[in-house]
Amino acid sequence: MTVEQTCPSCGADDLEQGFLAERPGGSYSQALWVEGPVQRALFGGVKVRKRRQLPITAARCPKCFFLMFYAEPVPEEED
Repeated sequence: MTVEQTCPSCGADDLEQGFLAERPGGSYSQALWVEGPVQRALFGGVKVRKRRQLPITAARCPKCFFLMFYAEPVPEEED
């Protein structure tokens, strides 16, 4: 993943890379960006089927604590 190397808020150049973690069922997983507006499902969930989903990665500025999120496509594996 290519992340911006300079904080757009304060100009610091030592950003920390990371990701968003979810814990929906007891174990942690990487959060996903889902294409389109939120569509509510039965029992309070959201619909994600047949929608593009990308893992969310992040960069954090240790100086001003600004967060930047990225949903970059994962390269397809070659056979």
